[in-house]
Amino acid sequence: MVKTCPHCGCTDIDEDAARGDATCTGCGTVLEENTIVSDIQFAETGGGGHALIGQFVSSDGAQPSSLAGVRGLGAQESREVTLQKGKRVIQEVASQLRINQHCMDTALNFFKMSVSRGLTRGRVRTHVVTACLYMTCRIENTSHLLLDFSDVTQVNVYDLGKTFSFLARALKINLPPTDPCMYVMRFASMLKFGEKEKDVVTLATRLVQRMKRDWLATGRRPTGVCGAALLLAARSANFNRTVADIVRVVHVGEAVVRKRLEEFGQTPSSSLTLDEFATVDLERDEDPPAFREARLRARLLQQQQEDLRLDQLQQQIEPLESEVQRALDEKRRERFKRGPYAKLAVDDTFAAVDPELAVADEIVRDLILDDVDQDGEPEEPPTPSYNDYRPTLESLGIRSPADASHMTALVDTEPLNEDGELDLSGIDDDEIESYILSPPESALKTKVWMKNNASHLQVMEERQRLRREQEEKDKNDPQKRKKVKRRVKKEPIVAATAAEAMEKVIQEKKLSNKINYDVLKFLSGPRDKISEEPSVTHSSLDQVSGPPESKAPKSPSKNPGATLHKVPQPTTRRRSIKPVVNCAVAAKRAKKA
Repeated sequence: MVKTCPHCGCTDIDEDAARGDATCTGCGTVLEENTIVSDIQFAETGGGGHALIGQFVSSDGAQPSSLAGVRGLGAQESREVTLQKGKRVIQEVASQLRINQHCMDTALNFFKMSVSRGLTRGRVRTHVVTACLYMTCRIENTSHLLLDFSDVTQVNVYDLGKTFSFLARALKINLPPTDPCMYVMRFASMLKFGEKEKDVVTLATRLVQRMKRDWLATGRRPTGVCGAALLLAARSANFNRTVADIVRVVHVGEAVVRKRLEEFGQTPSSSLTLDEFATVDLERDEDPPAFREARLRARLLQQQQEDLRLDQLQQQIEPLESEVQRALDEKRRERFKRGPYAKLAVDDTFAAVDPELAVADEIVRDLILDDVDQDGEPEEPPTPSYNDYRPTLESLGIRSPADASHMTALVDTEPLNEDGELDLSGIDDDEIESYILSPPESALKTKVWMKNNASHLQVMEERQRLRREQEEKDKNDPQKRKKVKRRVKKEPIVAATAAEAMEKVIQEKKLSNKINYDVLKFLSGPRDKISEEPSVTHSSLDQVSGPPESKAPKSPSKNPGATLHKVPQPTTRRRSIKPVVNCAVAAKRAKKA
């Protein structure tokens, strides 16, 4: 075919094969240049051999390589060496893990892609090849773990995981999530369930599916979920498999298995029986555990905020509460001062002068408070008791303790009105009316009281009924009749004076062994006269009044036939008020008893 110039239409074209160009002779336009010739040419080398002129570029080669010799054997490039070594490692690992040829070819293609993109630079070839092989197993859904590849290649599983994550992200490969059901059959065969292995696998697979629906498998290790399901299925089939046995097979920690069991125990499916779980499939799916924990944390945080707010309010209320309490106390004191017993208030300045006055003031306060308490209580008719026959203050020879020194503390006090009327001058009418319940309030209070004490009233009524039945039974039974002892009424003691009454009581029965009755008898008698009775010169009296006079020569008497028994005078000394106070307190307690 004759070439023509596209510009001028001239057919005279000058072609130079050495330069590889073609030029139009009419217009001078360069029609072709740098023409590539597909012919193979050989040249003779200095050693007598033949060399191919040009370069050979293969489809897999990144750079052209020259071939040496007539046989066409050129130097092998590093890319091919890397691919061949990677292919050999893939075959070795796959043969140990029993991976089929299809997975091996897919892994080799992933390795070629990594080499072509330069992802193998700076990384160990074994790590990259193993990651490509595990990536293929994940895509094909085989029951191989990354830990299995780590055991075969003797490489740290975390290093393999880093390389695998990097390649999957760089090659933009979206891997499907691992299904725990793929490992049930593998782990069940390792646990050796025997003839019941099929039943255990079926139940474990159903448990795993239920866990997946309840969001217990998402984001968790599939081996942990599979181990928890196998443990439940094994124990349901009466196999004694412990958590340690499961951990030894699935290669996870005991805490992981126990955590999966706890999470499954919080789902409604855990409350079903084996038959119900095998036949019933709950339609409702549970919330993820992370969602429940977040909701629980939010509830706890809200509770803490409420507690903090309550503490702040309490801190704000405390000053107000103290002020209100202080105001109520002042009002109560003012009301007490305006009340009928306000005149009994004694200034403490008198008691601070003399310690004896302080003791007397304490006694007076006790007596007044006792009288105040007794005024509000209903009076009951006195019943004769043993306390009526005990000695009184007058019979013991003790006068009123409020002598001249004690009365100084009560100078400003005035006697109370004994007309029995209550002084209501300091109380308002509204306050008095608030104390009286209205008929509806009274009925409501009665209803509440009957409701609160219903059980007690029933018990009391039952006791009374049993007591009446027992009394009727005892009346009908003559053997159980008790003889009623007739009490002999003692005649009252008749005495002219208190001292005489005391002596009669002491003669009937000695009240106490710790009381020196001779001293009491001496105290009850007149102190300004010297008794001439020989009975008063008792040893106990000598101990109180002092030692008797020493033997002295008797003075001559006008009547030599008469002898005067002189009683030794008691030594004059100041007695403390404490015995008197103690006696007054004892008398007051005896009166109350």
